[in-house]
Amino acid sequence: MFRSIVAFIVGVAIVAAGPQYVFLGAYSLIPWGLVAVALGLSGTKREALKSGTGYGFSLSFAFLVADYNGAPSLVSRFPFFVILSLFGAACGLALSALGYYLKLRFTPRPKPI
Repeated sequence: MFRSIVAFIVGVAIVAAGPQYVFLGAYSLIPWGLVAVALGLSGTKREALKSGTGYGFSLSFAFLVADYNGAPSLVSRFPFFVILSLFGAACGLALSALGYYLKLRFTPRPKPI
């Protein structure tokens, strides 16, 4: 639970730091993806997948809300933003699953006694 909350906060914090690396353009997706993979490297399978999903959702939702400057009110756009953020959650889930797989693949097994 704590790891999921931290992942959620990290997603929002990364979006808040966005103006600092705006010069990267589409390459700003690379650090976002690396954070999701890093979340998959830590903890159990369930923790990794939950935190990756929460991270992806919060990152997408915060990005959409922070970048919105349309004429209709922001509240009227929330349902649409939630639907789009579900795609972000799926991407976070996939990348954290990749991180968990890499952890299993490259962690040496303990030698039997």
